[in-house]
Amino acid sequence: MRTTRRAALLLVLLAGGGLSRPAAAADLPADLALVPADAVGFVHVRLADAWKSDLFAPFRDTLAAGGPKAAAALEEQIDPPPSAFDRVTLFFLPGRHDPEPILAFAFSKAIDPARIAAAYFGGADETTVAGKKVLVPKRTGVGVHAVSDRLVIVGPRGVLADYLGRPVAADGALKAALAAAPGKPLTAAINVWAVPIPAGDLKDVPEDLLPLFKARTLVATADFDRDPTVRLAAEYADAADAAAAGKALAAATKIGKAYLAKTRTEMAASLFDPKRATPRPPNEVPDVVAAALGLGAVARLEKLLDAAPIKAAGPSLTAAVTFPKELTGPLMDHAALATAGLFEAAKAARASALRMRNQLNLKLIGLAALNFEGANQCFPEDVRDKDGKPLLSWRVQILPYLEQANLADQFKLDQPWDVEANAKAAKALVKPFMSPNAEDQPALPGAWGWTHYVGISGPGTVFDPAVPRMKIAAITDGLSNTIMAVETPDPVPWAKPGDLVIDPDKPLPKFMTPGSKPFNVLMCDGFVRSVDPNKVSEKTLRGAFTRAGGEVLGDW
Repeated sequence: MRTTRRAALLLVLLAGGGLSRPAAAADLPADLALVPADAVGFVHVRLADAWKSDLFAPFRDTLAAGGPKAAAALEEQIDPPPSAFDRVTLFFLPGRHDPEPILAFAFSKAIDPARIAAAYFGGADETTVAGKKVLVPKRTGVGVHAVSDRLVIVGPRGVLADYLGRPVAADGALKAALAAAPGKPLTAAINVWAVPIPAGDLKDVPEDLLPLFKARTLVATADFDRDPTVRLAAEYADAADAAAAGKALAAATKIGKAYLAKTRTEMAASLFDPKRATPRPPNEVPDVVAAALGLGAVARLEKLLDAAPIKAAGPSLTAAVTFPKELTGPLMDHAALATAGLFEAAKAARASALRMRNQLNLKLIGLAALNFEGANQCFPEDVRDKDGKPLLSWRVQILPYLEQANLADQFKLDQPWDVEANAKAAKALVKPFMSPNAEDQPALPGAWGWTHYVGISGPGTVFDPAVPRMKIAAITDGLSNTIMAVETPDPVPWAKPGDLVIDPDKPLPKFMTPGSKPFNVLMCDGFVRSVDPNKVSEKTLRGAFTRAGGEVLGDW
């Protein structure tokens, strides 16, 4: 059975409703028709409708209190103006290891993406993908495609190119959810089985709750008029799975109520403590107020749980919760705080994942170099002409060992990297050469394929230009004590010869200056280290860059 992070998904989508009759793609609004029915998930928000609802009345009143002149200035000084935003839809494509979102913006008036790019990014480069014009705003890694003058899709360049290059799937797990979206201020849906999740993700989930996480799709909808109501609909493989999930949800509700009861007891003990003198001292007043309000909030939440009917009908499981208006303000505040916390946690998780992928790239490069050495009895080196002039980078030589033999065969080894005969191959994006920290960076001039991983060159290094056909035996300091390549802050064309030159008579390159962040280095044995330049001395670094200096890496 395929498992997913269903626990997290259910927490995110703990609201929703039944699905309407499936509609044909042609019946959908233009922005929703852009969403593939086999997508990993989508979130659709009718911004204009939500803004007009009772839920946002306090915000409208606050804006109005500033006067019509202030509201007009807000409209005039932002492009596109806030009032032009009608709907926004976020969705994730299927089949990607690290799903990244595409956004579709629907406007109530015509907008000009080129003008906006010029105003905020200094202009945009223009390219064509699958016959469609794409703008790439300068200093960004995103692409923008105008479906019409009132509908624009935005996404990371690679993801957007993938999307534009394939037909939009009309059938899939999310077809019914898309049909339900047009009439709701907020709809969110996840094709749970399409989410790429590592194995073992449910190992800490109580066994009684596991049936909940067999859902195939989760759909959440929200109504903001009158008392805001959120509904959840989960689709299962069959009625038996849905019934089991209903029992598990009831068990989860009991767990939630038990937690609320414990919280109520703790608050009551604090508020009604007979040992406390009255009136309370000033420093305890906030606690008293919080406990009194907390008891009321817990009581209302318990009623909400009791009043949330759970219904199982065939393979579907539905539930609904209505929040009194007086609670929606605090709920929105808590939701904002929770979202901020989740955002920070997501950033930390993403940073950790990027570090792992970065190190994996370097390990793949190191393994390829060692395999090249095993086959050729020397490390890879720049390809040179008969006069010794470098034509192509050593990275071209290891392509066959990175499962890129077809790309390697496209190069003319007797011609420079940037001539017409080699241009197509040199513009290819080779995943192991690309630092995940900058995959969405703007294209290099000439659209050359880029890399942040460069070899160490200079006197006494592994890529010493004065020593052709460098052998392992020449690295007398030891493979584990000698740096082969490093991650640098600035991209370079990966097919272009030339590496990071370490000159014993000059300062170390800028990425190792005091105060800079840790960077990754690839050792000659294929091991990857993270080096903090604020903790490792310059003497040690210089020693690690040489292959036969005999240095002792003291603080390494």
